[in-house]
Amino acid sequence: MFQCINTIEKIFLRKKFSCEKNFLAKIKGIVYIKERRKVFAAFFQFLK
Repeated sequence: MFQCINTIEKIFLRKKFSCEKNFLAKIKGIVYIKERRKVFAAFFQFLK
């Protein structure tokens, strides 16, 4: 019985961890896109 609970806990922690990783990846992606937009905006201003 204890082994079963331990396994469920591990799966739960792994899922939680992967969710947090995905969340961080999304935040990083949003920040990255915003930074890229700034660079592109500056570049287009330069072209004009």
